[in-house]
Amino acid sequence: MRPLEITVRKPGQNGDRRVVLRGFAAMLVSAVLTVVIVATIVVAVILGYLAVGLLLLVLLIALFLAVLRGALQSFRR
Repeated sequence: MRPLEITVRKPGQNGDRRVVLRGFAAMLVSAVLTVVIVATIVVAVILGYLAVGLLLLVLLIALFLAVLRGALQSFRR
């Protein structure tokens, strides 16, 4: 596996620092980053579906209340 080079930048003089990871460390960092990215995408998709589901539920309740209100108003007349 190729060495993984990470550059850390801090404000000020001598702010750049390079860290070179080789072998097992490079593989471990790559695997951890891959797991974090996949987990972030899965959570975003799940939360997206939850948000859409809640929005549809709110719209369904609003529609039901509008129909119920219309029925009650026509019943009173």
